Amino acid sequence: MAKVILVYPIGGSMLDIVSRRIPLGLLAVSAYLDKEGYEIKIIDQRVDKDWKNTLLEELKSNPICVGLSCSTGKQLIYAVETSRFVKENSNVPVVWGGVHPATLPFETLENKYIDIIVSGEGDITFYELVKALEKNQDLKNIKGIYYKENGEIVKTENRELIENLDTLPELPFHLVNVRDYSSVNYIDGPSIDLMTSKGCPFKCGFCYNLYFNNGRWRAYSIERSIKMIKFMIENYKIKNIHF
Repeated sequence: MAKVILVYPIGGSMLDIVSRRIPLGLLAVSAYLDKEGYEIKIIDQRVDKDWKNTLLEELKSNPICVGLSCSTGKQLIYAVETSRFVKENSNVPVVWGGVHPATLPFETLENKYIDIIVSGEGDITFYELVKALEKNQDLKNIKGIYYKENGEIVKTENRELIENLDTLPELPFHLVNVRDYSSVNYIDGPSIDLMTSKGCPFKCGFCYNLYFNNGRWRAYSIERSIKMIKFMIENYKIKNIHF
């Protein structure tokens, strides 16, 4: 089936080298698409130092879109650079998700290299967006996005939070090389991040939680969490887990 390219920009900190975290957000928005057989290419600039040539080669397949995850800070520099590179070499729509666009959607979309923003949880929103872009459908009925139309920024209806996380597909860890993210130097073996919950019950003014999770905390069931842990241990020989 059609291809979707997802890019994780360099964050600009030593953590990119010493202890890079697996891009769980990109895996989360890939889950439904992967389940339906879409071809998904994840390019992590922290891992792929030749990312421009990789991206250029992938753009030749005329993908449905290129999606980027971006937080506020130095990562913005690399995210904008990547978006500009995509536009200079293709007509593929550029979609941003993550902390920064969710917090400052209108300001973000003022950038000429960015076409669409997925605001907040992208698990379902990005899936619906890709399907609509593939069929060249109107985007107005997709909840949780901002996009440009005739020079104006359009905001659609807010997306409801996913109440039962157990209904979400398993994360497609096969889309990345898990060992690239097992770089924390524990004595007894490799480590990995696992997401067993979303959000936070507190409402700190400096945190993106209010934009993503409405100040709420939701968790996978104990059974689902244990299943994930067993999967990582049995398939990737993980010894340490950061929840």
